[in-house]
Amino acid sequence: DDCERGLPWGVVALLGGCGADARATDSPRVAGVDPATLAKVDFTARGGAVMDHAMVDPSLKAAHTQLAGQPRVQAMILQTLANFYRVLHEFDKAAPVQQQATALFRKTLGVDDPQTLASMRDGLKLVRLMHPAYGEARIRQVLALHQRYLGADDVHTAMVRASLGAWLVDSEPEQAEALLRRALAQVARVQGARSGDAIRIRGDLARALAQQGKLAAAAHLLHQTVEQSRQVNGVEDANTLRLMHDLAWVESNLGHSDKAHALYQQLFRLDQRVFGATSAHTRAARQDLATVPATPPWQRRVSRGAALPAPH
Repeated sequence: DDCERGLPWGVVALLGGCGADARATDSPRVAGVDPATLAKVDFTARGGAVMDHAMVDPSLKAAHTQLAGQPRVQAMILQTLANFYRVLHEFDKAAPVQQQATALFRKTLGVDDPQTLASMRDGLKLVRLMHPAYGEARIRQVLALHQRYLGADDVHTAMVRASLGAWLVDSEPEQAEALLRRALAQVARVQGARSGDAIRIRGDLARALAQQGKLAAAAHLLHQTVEQSRQVNGVEDANTLRLMHDLAWVESNLGHSDKAHALYQQLFRLDQRVFGATSAHTRAARQDLATVPATPPWQRRVSRGAALPAPH
């Protein structure tokens, strides 16, 4: 099997078997690995339970030193490791690995290959987190490539369109609303209205509505979306908490002070439990509970589109 082909330590763990041992720091020589076999592996699902800070760094070193002669395999592993760094909130480490993965996919498979385009979509998550100066231009570039090679109605194209809409919520909310409505219709048709992607897009759409002053419509949409996110993602999920913060602010600005205060109380308790009593996010929730903020929460987050701080 794959483990018997000499995969480096850590990469074996990503493949999910063969008794990968975190103590085995001396990786064996890499024999031929079939890219077609690896393309079928859900690395994130298999590696999520076993990868952490202690494993990602050695795995990255092994991928660079022992997979250099197999660029397609190397690209797949680097992409997986970039995703892990992002999940671990190691954005400075994730960015160069993501760039290397996308460059290898482009070189070995071409810009029109689905894996290359998927790597570009993953890269957009880091563009939004780390590079606001050129984020819009990069998203538009990736959207144009998706429209050219996958078609305007492809669900992956819709996801990039949603990324552009989310980017434009503050600066061009009317355009953002149009982009997000189109993307939501496409994603909901393919994945279902209760999918994680549909929930996220619906939250961005509510923010675009609120940004235009359509607070009643935003509140209605947020109530629905918060409930769906609670059921699908859980009450303590980062996206659920973001949606609840947005809803509390909208309710407050509609003059529904009792509803807003109840939400802020609930959020303060949840933020304490999820992020810890001394975290910056909990301190902000305490301040919101005392004084309703004038600025929308989506404008006060650390960086545009950024994930919440990692739970303790």
